[in-house]
Amino acid sequence: MHPHLTDEDLALHPTPAVAMADLVATARLEAEADDAEGGRRSRSPIVYVRARIPQLIKYGAVSLISTVASLTLLTTLVAAEIQTTGWANLIATLFGAVPSYELNRRWVWPSTGKAQLRQIVPFVGLSLIGLALSSITVWVSGGWTDAAGMSEGGRALVAAAANAVAFGSLWIVQFAICERHLFGDGVAAKVSSSLGA
Repeated sequence: MHPHLTDEDLALHPTPAVAMADLVATARLEAEADDAEGGRRSRSPIVYVRARIPQLIKYGAVSLISTVASLTLLTTLVAAEIQTTGWANLIATLFGAVPSYELNRRWVWPSTGKAQLRQIVPFVGLSLIGLALSSITVWVSGGWTDAAGMSEGGRALVAAAANAVAFGSLWIVQFAICERHLFGDGVAAKVSSSLGA
């Protein structure tokens, strides 16, 4: 962990509602800071979220790319009976995490420097949380499809849907954590101040 980023800074938000509340709170704090410095007129949370729309679109595109890559591999591994649903999900999740991390770091939150451990470790942690949730849902769906006597193709589609639902439920939480704690401007400011810049 970076010495100036506290455990509180890196704490995961338990629900999408808390993550959205965190984004709104950040907007209010930034608006208050602007007022205190005699800067721009106070921005409302709605203006803050609207300002993030291009970034959310990029984040959505990255999610789509990594999801398509993961689900293609997951579906292939299950339909071809190369792996069980659980192992296929693990392999597919790790496969999709690579383009997700790099595209988020370089495109959504542009960074030209080398990847930093203080970003990689929490990002991998988020991926592992998503993996755990998706593994449970894929495992449950695999048991259900076996009991229902579904074909391999049907099993593969249900496994892919379960995976997508699990990761989709974490989408806004991950955006808030990436914005606030991993890649966003606030993180860059904390690191710069800790380095005396």
